[in-house]
Amino acid sequence: MKKNCFLKWITLILVLLTFVGAWFVISSGGEKSAGYAVIPSIFAIICAAIYNKDMRKK
Repeated sequence: MKKNCFLKWITLILVLLTFVGAWFVISSGGEKSAGYAVIPSIFAIICAAIYNKDMRKK
């Protein structure tokens, strides 16, 4: 149960970082790298997939 709770919170934090990164890129007029938004989103997708896989087993 603790692993599922941990994955849920990490996914939420990474999604928030994705939006913050997207805001940073947009507010800079596109001068900053899109990686500020893409990298957290990739990790959020991975954590969400692991979370869903664990929930299906139960």
